[in-house]
Amino acid sequence: MVDRFSRSGANAIYIKENLKSNGIYIMSVRQPVDVMTTSGDFQQNI
Repeated sequence: MVDRFSRSGANAIYIKENLKSNGIYIMSVRQPVDVMTTSGDFQQNI
């Protein structure tokens, strides 16, 4: 689950942005969010 990705929200966003800059997107099977859209990216950060 996405909530187990990192201990803090800020750290999760930092890791996600670093991965994204290399073309890697974090996706969850249980929490389907379209991370390719602005609203999906926002939802994932919540």
